[in-house]
Amino acid sequence: MKTKTIIVAAIAGMAVMSSCQTKEQKLENAQENVADANADLDQARREFREESENNLRENDMTIETYRANLKNEKEEMRAQYERKADSLEQRNKELRARLDSYKDDDKDNEKWESFKREFKHDMDEMKTSLKDVGKNNVK
Repeated sequence: MKTKTIIVAAIAGMAVMSSCQTKEQKLENAQENVADANADLDQARREFREESENNLRENDMTIETYRANLKNEKEEMRAQYERKADSLEQRNKELRARLDSYKDDDKDNEKWESFKREFKHDMDEMKTSLKDVGKNNVK
């Protein structure tokens, strides 16, 4: 019984001593945590930008392939499909402009998450439009 009491007292003593940090140590630890969090956020933003840029390039290539295939279409349909391709190309340019205009200087994580969520949603819609562009919906 004495051994258990001594062990519990020793553990409690170590816990108390280890939690006794000076204000300077607490401040230093907090600053390190903030620096680490900012570095993680910057890395996540870079990765998101790279992934988005790759998706935008893929969209450009898909649109170009679509345009190349239009040569095989009848003349009356070609004009309609060209307008669709122009519209898709414009939407892709607008997405690229939005991505380029977002400032990484802003460390507001809530603002970043909102931008990222909206941008991903719009990219998903663009992907769906690109998949549907070649389909003929006439039955």
